[in-house]
Parts: sequence; structure tokens; C-alpha cells
Amino acid sequence: MVLHSASIASGRSRRHETSIAVLVLAMVLLSVPHAQSPSAPQLPVVRTGTTAVVLDVVVRDRRGHPVRDIQQSELMVLEDGVPREVRSFRLIERSAPSAIAQSSPGSDQPDALRYPTLITFVFDHLTQNGRALARRAAIQFVSRELAANQWVAVYGLEQRLRLAQPFSRDAPELRSAIERATMVSAESHDHLTVERTDPEASERAASSAIAAAGSGGNAALGAAISEVVVRDVLTHMEHLVEASESQQRGQSTLFPLMALMKAQGSLAGRKALVFFSEGLSIPPNLEEAYRSAISEANRANVSIYAVDARGLDTGRALDQSRQMLDRSGRTSQAQLLFGGSQKPVTLDDIMSPERAEGALRTDTQNALRALAEETSGALIANTNDLGPGLIDRVRGDLDSYYEIGYMPGSGAADGRFRSVEVKLARKGVNVHSRSGYFALPETDTTPLLPFELPMLSAAAATPPPQAFEYSAAAFRFDRSPKGIQHTVVVEVPLDHLTFEENRRARTYVLRFTAMTLVKDQNGQIVQRTSETYPLEGPLDRLPALKRGRLRFKRQLWLPPGHYTLWTIARDQATERSSVKSVPLDVAEPSSGIRVSDLSVIRTVDPAAGADDLLEDPFRTGGMRVVPNLDLPISKAANAQVSAYLTIYPQAAAGEPALVFEFLRDGAVVGRSAAELPEPDEAGRIKYVASFPTQIFTAGTYELRAVATQGGIAASSQTHFVLIP
Repeated sequence: MVLHSASIASGRSRRHETSIAVLVLAMVLLSVPHAQSPSAPQLPVVRTGTTAVVLDVVVRDRRGHPVRDIQQSELMVLEDGVPREVRSFRLIERSAPSAIAQSSPGSDQPDALRYPTLITFVFDHLTQNGRALARRAAIQFVSRELAANQWVAVYGLEQRLRLAQPFSRDAPELRSAIERATMVSAESHDHLTVERTDPEASERAASSAIAAAGSGGNAALGAAISEVVVRDVLTHMEHLVEASESQQRGQSTLFPLMALMKAQGSLAGRKALVFFSEGLSIPPNLEEAYRSAISEANRANVSIYAVDARGLDTGRALDQSRQMLDRSGRTSQAQLLFGGSQKPVTLDDIMSPERAEGALRTDTQNALRALAEETSGALIANTNDLGPGLIDRVRGDLDSYYEIGYMPGSGAADGRFRSVEVKLARKGVNVHSRSGYFALPETDTTPLLPFELPMLSAAAATPPPQAFEYSAAAFRFDRSPKGIQHTVVVEVPLDHLTFEENRRARTYVLRFTAMTLVKDQNGQIVQRTSETYPLEGPLDRLPALKRGRLRFKRQLWLPPGHYTLWTIARDQATERSSVKSVPLDVAEPSSGIRVSDLSVIRTVDPAAGADDLLEDPFRTGGMRVVPNLDLPISKAANAQVSAYLTIYPQAAAGEPALVFEFLRDGAVVGRSAAELPEPDEAGRIKYVASFPTQIFTAGTYELRAVATQGGIAASSQTHFVLIP
């Protein structure tokens, strides 16, 4: 184990960027011996994989015009290549403006006509040119009168998904929201305003709207029902998006998109998600999440219309490839710089050759195309005038499509991907249908990924399986509007996992997954996070790799309460799992000075990028602290033992003070006072202290940190093991 803490600057001056203070403390040795809303209508719900599957299918002729005279006898639905029995078939026509006015809740009109059609705009990480093209296309779309009962919402996606405009039919409101969403940049999110829905206020407004519409005829009543349903779906979308962000942030744009689509699953009929992007890159560890996003869209009958906002610019894809090659080169330089075995093996090291190879075949537009076409949508690309294509395709598909219901081959939620194909006997027509779905059980939290099913089963097993050893810990930090933050770290020795070796190709493959579950005192899952690690590389690097550890880290925000934290590690090659659970009591923070959990440091490593600077409390500027979970510290290999703590002093409460104490067998054997720097701009003091190991004999020690301010004390403790 190598401690890099000496490379972090110290001092009392206030810094413009977050920094850690480090002080090598002179120990004073002491002579102590060793020792659902009721107003809303009930929506029809089809649960794929349990009773029936409902498809929305668009049929066009060779000129791109909708075909409206298809008969059920002309079509065949295949699931996994096997014909399935079609139980329902009908043409849905929305183009008639009087469709809503002519229908009532008790009429024979299809549900898809009586309930709203949702169109969701998402603007994803756009450059200045991309924002301009996307803005113009979106404004052209909403400037035309919306079809009867169509509603549009606007989101911006940069560091996270942000709501710019709830579902609305008001063109000026939508144009203003599009302007705000396309002004956002990676450096600032202040242009977007998140409007939260108050469930009680929504319920009161819904009751008033229906009551007021009761005497206004079918048209007014239909509009009131639509408003209730839209508001209910929006509330559900906000809840799921927030949960998805908390659990999967930093992974990709895919998880927020999945949450948006999942929340619309209970609404009948075809929905559209218009995704303005400049290309989608899918690294190996997100391949299954990418397939799951397609599945979630298909289960919810949401069609994705991908709009490549680069227009005619083809240089962007080449630039992405150059960046990947550049990063691979920097990683290789770092390997040469550190050399030897002192630098731990990182995922960048593992993936460097694969990243260089991937850069040569990067095509981010193809990923957009597949996302659209496999959800029965379309790609609008390679033009600087995106509006006409967007309007014609989205509105045309929503105005006229066939709804087909069929019985699946098996209702079992076994996690398998089930391919779906619709064939027509008629020639000269194009069928736009969905590619398939994962057979997963329904959940009301974040979307369930296929690789999570066996881990959930392992967590439910009695007794929990223990196929191999691993380490896990949760570190408490401070409160925030989202709750009290905890960082969960799971480390698995790589020599405990199974590597599949291809001797002919001289490569290895490792398939590993990890999960955390937080259950409340009633045993209900309140948070779920997971990650899959498909690692591969040259076989000659495998011996060095096996000496390292695979690290899974997630941030959790919890309200005060009594919880149980479950961690699950799974070796995919052998289908073996190990499970651990520990109580997690989350107390309301005190009003005085507070401290985070104290942790012994394993390493302090460079941290690239700024995406998690505010989210990861172990991150400071360009460095990231890696906590030591259970490894003994060798005195021969380490001149110092270092510890990390975050102090949260109170403003205008006097100067804070910090004292470290070392205990052995319950008795204090050393004590030292620290000199604290000024708090950073967020009011925190991130502190690293290093102590010389030569003054200690080998053994197990408890390290305690006590912070005081204005007569109030806060403390935290941890332990470590010294070996010769």
C-alpha cells in the first residue's frame, strides 16, 4: 500500500477550488500500557411478460405515406421467431380534431383517443451549434397547432436531467421552455427551472377541473380527464427521474431516459420521446443498459425519435475518436511514469488497449439510429433543417398506427430478451415495429436491468450465499436537501473472480456485477444501485491484474431512519454470488459542528474530469481519496499512515479545533492536535492527516478524531492494523 497524501497541498489560506489540508502530525506518546390519486381515472395497464403484449405498429407505403387498410389476416407476429396468437387488432386514428369531442368515458372509442398523447423533448449535452439547430427544429414543431389531446414536455440533460416545462399545449410556454433548455451549457445550469408537482395541489386541481367540466359536455370532460392524467404521469416521471439520478448518476444519459419512459408505461397508446443529441457513445459496461433502455421504451410503448443535432457536420465523430485515442495515450504514459508495482491497477489501465481499438470504430450516429429504429421511431439526421423531417415523422406516426395485442410464449419474468417481429403478407409496404423487450417483473422504483435479477434472488436467499470474500463499507457525510449522504464502497480481490481465457486470441474476459440495496425497517427496498463490469484485455497482463481489486462505489442520500444496507457481488462466469448486510442507522445531524465518518486512506489518486466533483465527497480538486477498507498496513512499505475527515463547522461560532487520538485495547497511546485551514467555499474543511508508522508497534489500533467549536464536540473513529 502506498500513501500519496504528501502530494496534496496544505495551508491556512482560502482556496478558490476545493482542496484538502494535510499535516504530518508529531505524536505525543503517552505512558499507557498496551491495550394513485382518487380523482384520476384508472388507466388500462398492460404488463408485458405476464398477460399480454401490446404493440403499436406504423405501416407506410414506398412514398412514406401511412397505410390505413391493413387487415388482421395479413399480419403475423413472431416472438423469438415463433408465431404468436393475435388477440386484438385495430387502427388508431388521431388526425380528426373532433375525436375527443365525440368520445366520452363510457363510449366505445379506443382508450388511446380518450387519453392524452405525450411528446417529451430531451436536449442532450449539445454544443453551441447543436443547440441552435435543435432549438430551431423544436420551435418549428410546437409552432404548428398540436393535434387533439397532444401534450409536450421539455427537459434539458447536461450533468443531470432537468425539467424546463411540464406537459403543456400552450405554444408560447413551450417555445420559452425550449429557449431555456437550449441555452444551458456544461458550465451552468441556472437557465433551467425545475417545477415540482405538489401531489395534494394536483389532486385539488384535478377535482375542480372535472367538477367544472361536468356540465360542459363530452369535449370539456375529455379535456379535464386528459389534464388529470397528464399531471399524474408528470408527478410519476419526476419521482422516477430523481430516483434514477440518485442511483445511477455518472453512468450515462441512458438511466434518466429509462426513468422518463418507465413513468409513462401505464398510459395507453403510443408516446414519443424526441431525443436531440450529437451522437451516443456506448462503452462496453453500458451495452446492457443500452439494450435495457430500448426494452423499457418498448414495454412502455414509447417511440424514440433521435435527432442528430450536428446537422451536416461530420467532423464531430472524428473528434470523438481523436479524444478516445488521446485518453488512451495519456493512460499509457501514466503507466510508464509510475512503472513497477507501486501504482494500483485502475480501470483506465485495464481498458486502455480496448479504448484505443474502440476509437477506430466509433460511430455515435449508428447508436442513435438503433435506439430510434428498435423502438419504432426514426433517426432525423444529416441536414441543417431538422424541423420538417421531425414534424412529418413524429406527427404522422402518432396520428395513424395499428395497435396489436398478442399472447407471449411465456409469462415468466426470467430476464431474457424476447425479440419481436411483425410481418405483413402485402408487398410494397414498410413495417415500423419494436424489436423486443426484456421479460422483467414490474417495479415501481428505477427501471430493473436484466443482470440485476440473479443478484436480487441472491439477496433474498436464506442463508445469503458466500461464494467468495469481498469488502464493503458505508461512509457517512453531511446532510443535503436530498438527505444525508453516504458513500458505499465495495472492493473485490480480482484473484477471487473467474477470468475466461482465449488462448488462441491471447485475451481474457471478466464479467462481474455488483449491487447495493437499502431496505427500510419494513424490509422494503428504498434505493437500488448496480454496475456491470465487462472487462477484457491482453492475456499477458492478467497476472498483474489479478493482484488488484475491483472497486464499486455509489452515493446514497437517505432521510433519518433505521435501514439495512445490502451489498451483492456476482461472478457472472460461474454464476456465483456473495452477499453482505449491515444495519445502517441514519440520525438527524446535530445543529453544531459536525464531522463525517473517519477513514484510513489506502491511496490518493489523480481524478480526471469534473462530473462528480460535487457529488463525490472523497473527491477534492484533481485528486480522489481511496479509503482503506480492511487491508493491513505494512510498516516496512509505508512510512506513514494517513486518515481522511470532512469537518462541517458552523458559521460565526468561533474557531474550530481538531484532535486525533490513538487507542490500543481501549487505552489512549497517543494524541495530537491539528492546525485547521479555513473552510472552503462550501463551508467544509476536507482534511488529511499523516502519522509516522515507526512510532507504533505492530498491532490493531483505533483512531479517533474529535472536532470542537463553541463548546460543542463531534467525533468519529475507525481502526487499522499495522504489520511489520
